[in-house]
Amino acid sequence: MCDGQSPGMSRRRLLVTGVLGGLPTLLAVLGSYEDPSVVLRSPSVFALFLGTVVGGSLLVTGLPAVLLVGYRLVSPAVVVAAAVLFLTVGTPQGDLPALSFVVLSAPVYLAVALAVGGVEHRLRFGSSLPT
Repeated sequence: MCDGQSPGMSRRRLLVTGVLGGLPTLLAVLGSYEDPSVVLRSPSVFALFLGTVVGGSLLVTGLPAVLLVGYRLVSPAVVVAAAVLFLTVGTPQGDLPALSFVVLSAPVYLAVALAVGGVEHRLRFGSSLPT
């Protein structure tokens, strides 16, 4: 990321990219809840909701967006896009067990995306970090 900006500007740009990249997934997951007031009834359920749904949704599509924009790694975005598309098409609306599976399986396909990104990074850039 050698674009003539200071490191602080680059980090802010990557953070904005990650949040904007994760926002569609977060909105889709939040839109799939039929009764969102269930989440607000218990503090422990709300904390779990924040950690898994909000954090996970932003991370699953936000991190590959950061790797794509900041480090020019395409494969993590392709892996996550394929997984999200498959799970979106394969998950019936309003089916809570299927939605739970999507949320709980997110770390698995995120880990696969990062592993594939590591292989792409190694093949394209060698052992040095991309600039």
